[in-house]
Amino acid sequence: MIWGYIVLAYLSLFALGISDNSRGPLFPEILKTFAVSDSQGALFFALSSFCGFLASYLVRFLLCRWSRTRIMQGSLILMGLSLLGMGFAKSFFALVLSSSFFGASLGLIGVVQNILVSIGSVPQRRQQMLSGLHATYGIASFLAPLLVAGVSLWGGTWRVVFFIVAAVPLVIFLGFLGWREKKTLSSTDLRRQLTPPLPQSRKEHIGQIFLALSLGFYVLVEAMVATRLPLLMRRQKGMGLEESSYYLTAFFLCMLVGRLLFTVFRFKWPLRHMLSCFLLLSALSMGIGLTGVPAFLSLSGLFMAPFYPLAIVYVSSHYEKTMDSAISYCIALQSIFTVAMHGLVGYLTEVYGISLALWTGPFGLVVSFLLLNSFERLFKKAS
Repeated sequence: MIWGYIVLAYLSLFALGISDNSRGPLFPEILKTFAVSDSQGALFFALSSFCGFLASYLVRFLLCRWSRTRIMQGSLILMGLSLLGMGFAKSFFALVLSSSFFGASLGLIGVVQNILVSIGSVPQRRQQMLSGLHATYGIASFLAPLLVAGVSLWGGTWRVVFFIVAAVPLVIFLGFLGWREKKTLSSTDLRRQLTPPLPQSRKEHIGQIFLALSLGFYVLVEAMVATRLPLLMRRQKGMGLEESSYYLTAFFLCMLVGRLLFTVFRFKWPLRHMLSCFLLLSALSMGIGLTGVPAFLSLSGLFMAPFYPLAIVYVSSHYEKTMDSAISYCIALQSIFTVAMHGLVGYLTEVYGISLALWTGPFGLVVSFLLLNSFERLFKKAS
């Protein structure tokens, strides 16, 4: 076990989670401050996700020049500065520009942290370590809307939230400023890891993209709930900032519980079967939530929770020798799907209303299920 890799990955994902998921509860306030429509406001998320796509795709080239820890440290600085930029923004253009840099930092961190845990843990503990990694995201996501509600309760504006969360990545950067991965890796291993292999055949290349598509449809749904659930509660149920934040808190609490369960216990069911089950249960829970019982939208987080870390394990098990490339595709495509989601949901919200727009969620989960269960048959992979 390379604990330096694992600790850095866990802390960076905490920073990512608390900063990224603070934006959802603040979205209605941002729309009001800058007097923009739903479709215009979607640029706040969409351009951020697009820059995340570009950054995650470029990671494979950056790894040929710099170590993973150096890329991570640079990403943490970029995240902190871009959050400060959002807090100080005086125009919607300035806000979106800062959000774009923030998205780039998310793309870099998203790739590197999954690789750090995958190569820093022994194979028999990889599933638990990745579940623990994303449980850290669950903790941060759970705290984010509580932070927003707390700042609002004490009379602070949405800008104050951005100033507070900006401190998190900057403190982590300072804590790891002098850390050197040479102390834990031999020069041979370091050289091998700094020049990650590319896919060895066209079929392998296409297979990685195919799996990334399945993961992308899932991430689309998780991002949609995280950013639009407070808006649904405010427009359909007439709730305020604090009360709507609690529904999002409940969603992230369910995600946290689900990921902690898979961190503590190591389940031996076939990975594909577990992934398929969680996708269908998530779709069912969202469907019930959208037909009149909104608490089931929060509960869907319990079923979504294990999917992402298990999916990374699934990808790593099929492409262990080209892990950097496979995970880079996953992060890049999920960013593109998130861009598409924000544009589509923003348009549907403006034309048909938020309730109908969120049916994108169950649809995306079903498509992810179909792609996942086609992969092994199409690419002749064993379970």
